[in-house]
Amino acid sequence: MQQPHILLISLDTVRRDYLGCYGHDREVTPHLDRLAEGGVRFADAVANCGWTLPQHVTLLTGLYPLTHGCLLLRDNPPLSWHWTLLAEHLKRHGYRTFAGVSNRNHYGGGACFGFDRGFDEHNPGAEYNRHMDWTERFIVQRLRDHHAAAPCFVYVHVNDTHEPWTPPAPWADMWGSAYRNRYEGELSYVDHHLGRVFAALKEMGLFERTLTVIFSDHGTEFAEHGFYEKKVNLYNEILHVPLLFHCPALLPAGRVVDGLAESADVAPTLCDVAGLPPLPQAQGRSLLPRIRGEGGPAPECVCAHTVHEHQRDGGPPQFDHYAIHTRDWKFIRLEVHAQPDALHSDWKRRCQAIMLRAGRDPAELARGTVVRELYDLRQDPGEQRSLLSSAGGPPDWRSEVTGEARAVAADLEARLDEWIAQTRAAAVGPSH
Repeated sequence: MQQPHILLISLDTVRRDYLGCYGHDREVTPHLDRLAEGGVRFADAVANCGWTLPQHVTLLTGLYPLTHGCLLLRDNPPLSWHWTLLAEHLKRHGYRTFAGVSNRNHYGGGACFGFDRGFDEHNPGAEYNRHMDWTERFIVQRLRDHHAAAPCFVYVHVNDTHEPWTPPAPWADMWGSAYRNRYEGELSYVDHHLGRVFAALKEMGLFERTLTVIFSDHGTEFAEHGFYEKKVNLYNEILHVPLLFHCPALLPAGRVVDGLAESADVAPTLCDVAGLPPLPQAQGRSLLPRIRGEGGPAPECVCAHTVHEHQRDGGPPQFDHYAIHTRDWKFIRLEVHAQPDALHSDWKRRCQAIMLRAGRDPAELARGTVVRELYDLRQDPGEQRSLLSSAGGPPDWRSEVTGEARAVAADLEARLDEWIAQTRAAAVGPSH
C-alpha cells in the first residue's frame, strides 16, 4: 500500500491507569479503548522526563532530554538546528505536514522552541482549555482537504487534559465533583471528540490506512506521594503513560506488547511503520519488530531526567532529578543545587518530602544534598517504601534491606550514570 497517513495525538498530563484499556474501572475513554482493541497497546511505556517541553522534543526527535537540551521552564533556547524534527524528515519524504497546537502552552508545540520546523502549516489556534471542537475540525479538515494529493502527517497537542480540568457540560460533573472526578470528566470530553475524529476518518475511507498514535507526555498526581500536579516527581503516576498504535492496513489488531518502551521510541517507530529511512540521530529504537512479534527484546531499563530552575524567577537550575526503571526495580536520585531559602517554595516542600521518604531529616536539606530512593516494584508498585537511606557519601542501606537490594541499587546507579554521561556527551550547543 501507499505510505500511511499519520495522526499523532499527544494528550497532555494523561496517566495510563485512567484509561479503560489500561484497567481503569470506569468507562471514561470508550473510543480510545476501542482504538486499543483494534490496534497495538504497549503495556509498560515510560516517559523520559516528568514534564511537557522535554518530553515533546523527545517525542518529535527521538532524542533523550539531556541530548536535545530543551530542559528549562524559562529562557530555554530553541532546539538546535543540528537536530532533525520528525516533521522535517517526513516532509523530505513526500508528506504534507500540519500541526494544531495550543496558543498558550508553547511547551507542546510552540514555534519559540522550534516546533514549527518542517510543518507546511503550524497553527497555534487551540485555546488553553475547551479546545476540542477546534482540534477536531483541524484534524478532519486537513485530512479531508489534502489526503488525495499526498500522504499527510497531522500532529496535535491536546492541552485540555492539562490542569485546570474544566470541561464543558455534560462532562464537567459526569463522574462526580471530586478533583479526580473532574480529571475523568476531562478525559471523557477529549475522548468524545476523538471518537468523532475516528468516525470522520471512517466516512472518508481513511481510518484503516491512517497510522493513529496516542501518546502522553506524563501523568499527574493524586496525592500518592503527598502532592498534586507534577514537576518534582519521577514516581510512576508521572512516568507511566499510555502508548497506542492503530493502523489495520499495516499493524496487527488487539495486540498487547509487554516489556518496557520509552518516549524516544515513538518517532523511530513512526518512520519504520511508514517504510521510511530512519530518523537521523534518533536515540530511541523502532518498536515495529516487537509490534509484529518478529523479535527484538524490550530494553532492560528506561531512564528519565527532570531539571528545573526557579519556577517564577528562572535563573540557574535548582535541582536535577533522575530515575532508572526496570521491570522489577526503580532507582531515583535527587540532586539539590540551591540553598533551601533560594528554592521555589513548592520545590522546597517537595524536596523535603522526598528526604523524609528516604529516611532523611528534612531540616538537613541544603545545597549539595543528594537523596537516593529504591523501590521493589514487585512488592511495592506504588513506590511507598524506599529501601534506601542515603545519608552522606555512598548510600547507607537500612539494616533490613537484603543483599539483592544492595546489589540492585549499586548496579542501577552505575547504569544511570552511564546513561547520563552518554546522553550529555551527545549534546550540541544551540548555535549548531
